[in-house]
Amino acid sequence: MTKFKVVLVALAALFITSCDSEPRQIKQDFDRSGEELHITVIFHENEQALNKAYFERFGGNRKEKKLGFAVFANPGNKPYWCEIHATRPTRADDEKMDTMGHELAHCVFGQFHPQ
Repeated sequence: MTKFKVVLVALAALFITSCDSEPRQIKQDFDRSGEELHITVIFHENEQALNKAYFERFGGNRKEKKLGFAVFANPGNKPYWCEIHATRPTRADDEKMDTMGHELAHCVFGQFHPQ
């Protein structure tokens, strides 16, 4: 097989295995899209400081490492507010930038992780 055909077959296999037959919907505690939302972003110096801030606020398993977290509250009271806690991104397409988008989704939709 030529190199081109091997790459083409590999790409086809990737697309076939990565597509879900049904798109998964995220659970929404609320939907604040289109609402005024006051967001404060807090960058922690490093992951250790981020994890310390999380466990001081929420407790839990200190061995579990966080990439970021969001704090949201005041249901029914406008304007809504949310805090995003993360470490500062260093590149446009790095994991830290992805984390900020993930935490923003918490501000808009609430807790959508499976319990």
